[in-house]
Amino acid sequence: MSTEILALRWGSVVAAGAAMILVGIVSVAFADAAGRALIALLGWLLLLGGAVQLAGAIRVRAWRGGLMALLTASLRVATGVLFLAAPRAWAFSIVVLLGVYFLVDGAFRVLLAFQARPAPGWGYVLTGGCAALLLGLLMVAKLPGGGAFVVGLLFGIHLLFDGWATLMLAASARAAMR
Repeated sequence: MSTEILALRWGSVVAAGAAMILVGIVSVAFADAAGRALIALLGWLLLLGGAVQLAGAIRVRAWRGGLMALLTASLRVATGVLFLAAPRAWAFSIVVLLGVYFLVDGAFRVLLAFQARPAPGWGYVLTGGCAALLLGLLMVAKLPGGGAFVVGLLFGIHLLFDGWATLMLAASARAAMR
C-alpha cells in the first residue's frame, strides 16, 4: 500500500523533487550574493523549499513515511521563518544553526529511508540523509569556514541531494507499480 500511494501521487513527489533541485541550483549559483544577504536568502530558500516539500508531503501523508516527510518539511519552514524574522540576531550563529538544521534534517531523512524500506528507491532517501548529516557535521565543526559563500554552496548541495533523492524515490515507486 505504501508504494502504491507514492506511485499514484508520483507527479506531486516529482514536482517537489524538481523544485528542491531548482532551489539548490539557485543557492549554489548565488552563493557569493548570499554573502551580502545570507540570512534573508537562506530564510526564503528554506521557507519556499519547505512549503513545496510540505505540499508534496501532504499529498502523500497516508504513506507510511508521510509523518517524517511532514516533519522535515515543517523543520525547513520553521528554520526559514526564524532566519527571516531576525536576520541581524542570527548573523554570528548562522553557520552552527544551519549545521544543526542539516543534522536534524539528515537524521529525519535516514529514519524516513528506513521506514520506507523495502520500497523501491529507499536507498536514495538514505543517501540524501547521509549527505545532509555530513554537511551538518562540516558546518557545526566549521571545517569549511564561516564564509557566506561556503554556507550558500553547502546549502545548495544539500537541496540538490534532497531533490535528487525525492525524484529517484518517485521514479522507483512508479516503476515498481508498472
